[in-house]
Amino acid sequence: MSRHRINLIIFLIILTFPLFDRTSYHLDVAVLIGIFSILSIGLNVLLGNTGQISLGHAAFFGIGAYTNALLTRDVGFSFWSSLPISSLFTGIIGYGIGLTSLRLKGHYLAMATLAFGIITSTIITEWTELTGGTGGFRNIPYPAIGSFRFDSGVKYFYLVWIFVIFIFLFTENFLSTRVGRALKAIHKNEDVANVLGINPTKYKLKIFGLSAIYAGVAGALFANHSNFISSESFSIMVSVSILCMITIGGLGKTWGSIMGASLLTLFPEIIRYVVSSPFFSQSVRRALTNYSYHLFIYGILMLLVIVFLPGGLISIFQGKGARSQNARS
Repeated sequence: MSRHRINLIIFLIILTFPLFDRTSYHLDVAVLIGIFSILSIGLNVLLGNTGQISLGHAAFFGIGAYTNALLTRDVGFSFWSSLPISSLFTGIIGYGIGLTSLRLKGHYLAMATLAFGIITSTIITEWTELTGGTGGFRNIPYPAIGSFRFDSGVKYFYLVWIFVIFIFLFTENFLSTRVGRALKAIHKNEDVANVLGINPTKYKLKIFGLSAIYAGVAGALFANHSNFISSESFSIMVSVSILCMITIGGLGKTWGSIMGASLLTLFPEIIRYVVSSPFFSQSVRRALTNYSYHLFIYGILMLLVIVFLPGGLISIFQGKGARSQNARS
């Protein structure tokens, strides 16, 4: 079976989810998986395909969310007119961050993007007149098409996952073009790519901008879904979580981004289910629900994946596919 047919079948299965489960809470979790899938795909294009690490991706997420929230609530724009504006604005900032980071590589680039994330988080928290600060930004309107409003879990689920499918297909096609091959060449060896006539600077800037645009789209969808956003949703810990998602799912693999986002978004729900068991003491329950312990377990998962599955979770399925093709041949 071709890869395109497999992708189609998987997405059709995902889109049938509300037919079997219309629980509001479960639909909200599915929406968050979609939003973090978009974020992860964007970061994976930057890190997994170009080798440019970013520890401030949540900052782009927050910029997209607050820009879209301001345009829809205070300026009176519709979601559909504010979405491209907020996404492009986020992309321009991403391009600017790329400009400042051209001379940086490895951990130096990581530190620069980390600093950007801290600065953005501080601005969101302290600029209370614009963002609401720690009190949050409230009463963000739902997206609408005429009189039809995406004001229920089922409606928003389909809205978000249509965006996920579009971004997935765009990314897969984009990475299969000459530009995608150039990015892989830059990732493998920047000096060799330069000799081959590939301009690493040009491609790095474009990918920084594209990755930020993805985050801007995710931020807009997040803001108009929650109707309320606060600085906690765009902290450095969120950037770390997104990095964990693509590492555990599979660097350089679009499906790996979705798998990692699904696993780590569901992880707190799994923990919540486990701690509800009567077999655990109260102290153990408190420890398991502490977010710092979640990060500790994320770290253990990343170590296990790096040691035993360096290609990420997606490599399990790719390995099976490769073995089946070898068996047929």
